[in-house]
Amino acid sequence: MMRYAILSARDGGRDGWVRLSEVPFDFERRCPARADAQNGEHMLIAKGTPESILARCVASSNRSARRS
Repeated sequence: MMRYAILSARDGGRDGWVRLSEVPFDFERRCPARADAQNGEHMLIAKGTPESILARCVASSNRSARRS
């Protein structure tokens, strides 16, 4: 997913994704995040260590990320 985002940004396009909200890194949360939407589909993108991300999860999905 991160590779897709980087390659998409390099072309200047976001494929119709709109940024809804962004939470910057802070030392208490230790995890920056943002919410994007496209055609009724929503995606939360968070950056952090696997342990800090998984500790916050309440569910998971096996849906694979888009690849270019």
